[in-house]
Amino acid sequence: MIDDLVASGFTSQEARTYVALLRQPMATGYEVAKGAGLQRANTYSALSALAEKGAAQVVGESPARYVAVPPADVVGRMRAEAEARCDRLEESLRSLDRGPALPALWTIEGRDAVLVRVATMVSSATDRVACSAWAEDLDLLAGALDDAVGAGREVVVNAFGPVAVEGATVFEHEPAERTVSERIVIVSVDRSRALVGTLGPDATAVYTDQPTLVTVVEKLLRDEAYLAAIYDELGSELEDRFGPHLVELRARLLPAEVAERLRTLIAGLDAGDSDDDEGEGTWERS
Repeated sequence: MIDDLVASGFTSQEARTYVALLRQPMATGYEVAKGAGLQRANTYSALSALAEKGAAQVVGESPARYVAVPPADVVGRMRAEAEARCDRLEESLRSLDRGPALPALWTIEGRDAVLVRVATMVSSATDRVACSAWAEDLDLLAGALDDAVGAGREVVVNAFGPVAVEGATVFEHEPAERTVSERIVIVSVDRSRALVGTLGPDATAVYTDQPTLVTVVEKLLRDEAYLAAIYDELGSELEDRFGPHLVELRARLLPAEVAERLRTLIAGLDAGDSDDDEGEGTWERS
């Protein structure tokens, strides 16, 4: 709380004084100093500064007592001032920008950094979010996705495993334990920015705003959704033609060692839990 106030423009002494005022309305300067754990001289300086910032008021004279302006008013003013400041700064910086266009690709290293970039992309969307990931990774992004839905953005999710994002269009694919591919995450925002990455032990990703690459990512996400919907409707017919879980088709297009892992995985599924397969999962990206 104190750190957030300091980050918002208060000094440490002002932040402690404001918090003390909230806890003890109509306090004298001496009482505020005790509550804030500050020397009286520093407290009076902080009270004066808070009054100038519109965060505190003086009531009475003998002795003077102080009250905190309600947090909603203080924080609301901070928010408005910060937004206005950022708008001015963006306009000023754009007027100075005479350099070449930014590079089309940025590399991101590390699982936490990749997830932070994805969450930032989702939060900044103004129209549409489309993504594909393992269910447990989508759970980590649930807050950002829920906020996007709540803000009226179109949200389309290809989920490998069950997820619940209320208000989103969700296409459920095979769960993660039935895949042989890397732990991939794919995101497209507003059809103008995209990220493709992995979230395994050596997580890495590429972020781009290059239009052609974004178009390719958009097509990949749509194709995944098409496959999920088609398999959900015609799964038995497709398996009659291409084998269980489309193994014959998929194996033809995979590297030999991955195709062998896929055949082994599917053989184990058919032998061990075939009763549980019906109605579950649709397609995985390998």
